[in-house]
Amino acid sequence: MAVKTDARGAYRAGTRFKDMAARMAKAEQLAASDLQRRLVPEFVRGAQVTHNIAPARVRASSAVMRRGNAVQLTGYDRPTGLMQFGAKASAAGVTVTVAKATGPVRLRHAFIASGVSSNRQVFQRVAYGKGAFKRVMTKGNYKGQRRTPIDVKYGPSVAQILRNQQLKERLIQFAQQTSSAEVRRQLGRL
Repeated sequence: MAVKTDARGAYRAGTRFKDMAARMAKAEQLAASDLQRRLVPEFVRGAQVTHNIAPARVRASSAVMRRGNAVQLTGYDRPTGLMQFGAKASAAGVTVTVAKATGPVRLRHAFIASGVSSNRQVFQRVAYGKGAFKRVMTKGNYKGQRRTPIDVKYGPSVAQILRNQQLKERLIQFAQQTSSAEVRRQLGRL
């Protein structure tokens, strides 16, 4: 009894599997680059759902890096001035809405002015009222005079906004849906 085998069929099947693996790798790369392009705008939308922050500030303080098929969103921990959260000055102080859930907050004894580098910032007197602490100024127009110190007021940084658990879950769900849809689309095309 003789046994006959045909190696050409196995060779063709192996070639098809190699071709399919190459198409899958190409589809994953295209899906990763699509996600890289679309992740920051989705982060901006998500940040604006929870916070009253300017979109340009979120875009400027975030970046997306890609290593192979892995995509990583990074938010920088630079202080974000309250002017980026829509601060408005009034006679009673400055009103600002940082988190949409808490609503507007009024900062008494606060004012909007240009800082050292000509940036518009929200400043607030450190101590005020009768017997307020004053210190002797060492620089500037008021050198040698006793003045009440002031502080620049900041809101959460973009990195702190990114740490929000609901926003993280939203971005993870968006990334999974976008990647899987793009892989299916690319496999249909290739």
